Amino acid sequence: NALAASACALKLGVSPKVIKKGLENSAPEKGRLELIKLQNFTILDDSYNANPQSMKAAIDSLKQFPGKKVLVLGAMAELGKDSKKLHQQIGDYAREQNIDNLLTIGQEAQYYKGSYFEDIESIFNEIENHHQGATILIKGSRMMELNKLVDNLINTSNSS
Repeated sequence: NALAASACALKLGVSPKVIKKGLENSAPEKGRLELIKLQNFTILDDSYNANPQSMKAAIDSLKQFPGKKVLVLGAMAELGKDSKKLHQQIGDYAREQNIDNLLTIGQEAQYYKGSYFEDIESIFNEIENHHQGATILIKGSRMMELNKLVDNLINTSNSS
């Protein structure tokens, strides 16, 4: 989107200097690979939505960070008859990238073959108790409501 907007601005005569300044001052949309540095860990919030391609791209982003890496994956929705296979492929891909911990939530997420959790509160407790200092990517389909996990982690960090 930024590239398209920049091209349009150039075409309309806006100087590259002004475009550059605008890009530097823009912030990512909430839940779209937003980097959030908290007291006890760093979150990559990509909780807005998920499909197999965006899952791989987000995992590739996580692996660039130094130190311990934790991946929280919610189920991907609307995959039809290939859902099980696609979830398995993403789980395999995550393990190939040497992610330290794979935490999963959602019925189809069991096929990632990570540590499966029944609810957001359970994953929250796992992160709070066992993953201090890590970089944590949180990603899943919108219906998984992983944005609530992000909000809980932020609120807890701000209150301590």
